[in-house]
Amino acid sequence: LRPDLERMLIALDSAQWHGRANLLSPGHVKWPDIDSIHRATHKAPTREPTLPDPEERPSPAPPTLDLSFARIARQRRSAVNFDGTTCMARAAFFSMLACLLPRHDTPPWNALMSPAAVHAALMVHRVGDLEPGLYMFVRNPDALPDLKRSLRPEWLWQKTGLDHLPLYLLLPYDLRATAKLICCHQDIATDSCFALGMIAKFGIALKQPWRYRHLFWECGILGQALYLEAEAAGVRATGIGCFFDDEMHALLGVEDHTWQSLYHFTVGGAVDDQRLSTCPPYEVQP
Repeated sequence: LRPDLERMLIALDSAQWHGRANLLSPGHVKWPDIDSIHRATHKAPTREPTLPDPEERPSPAPPTLDLSFARIARQRRSAVNFDGTTCMARAAFFSMLACLLPRHDTPPWNALMSPAAVHAALMVHRVGDLEPGLYMFVRNPDALPDLKRSLRPEWLWQKTGLDHLPLYLLLPYDLRATAKLICCHQDIATDSCFALGMIAKFGIALKQPWRYRHLFWECGILGQALYLEAEAAGVRATGIGCFFDDEMHALLGVEDHTWQSLYHFTVGGAVDDQRLSTCPPYEVQP
């Protein structure tokens, strides 16, 4: 056994337990819908699509903080509040987006077996020299024509930022109140530097239900990449567990299930909650 695991087992053997555990429920509660969803999304043997040759993309810019991956991964925390004043540097924002582009030879993207199907609809509030507004970051160029057809016809689709980043300005506008509404009226969405919705090509899951879980896996990878990149940029991030997907669809102009909002996320200047304790990662008490 590794020394840390051995110390943990020794500590557990000598631990003294106090009190009596409460029963969460007097009886077992069955949730048949979970099993039915599991069966409906089971993947039968299929031939996976051939991934296109990777595009030549410049490497992301060096992060603001020169930290090792191990340091960043261990210090990563979910923000509980943002200060509403921090303005992220434009270069840091673009570097963060660059790390979201799929690269077949780079983890975690080389774990995906299908082309990127999740894109980021960004509500930018405080990014230096970048106009506040609604942006779309198109992670797969093949999706651009369909997105333009499926969303509001009045969107600008103005290419913005660095040449190699598929970032498009849809609407220049202060969307802080809108972001707060979409994220269940939580201040963390409006006090951030930017908030985003992960917009998935949901039509593929309607035709092949097993892809439903794959879309959420891809959303999870996006979220974890954003968490680490936020730490490297000297800010912090958090996933939004409560959001109104219908309000997000109304903002974008989605009228059917071809595209759906699956998850939301925010990045900003974190405010620590002094009521919470922070322990070293993987701490083992002697």
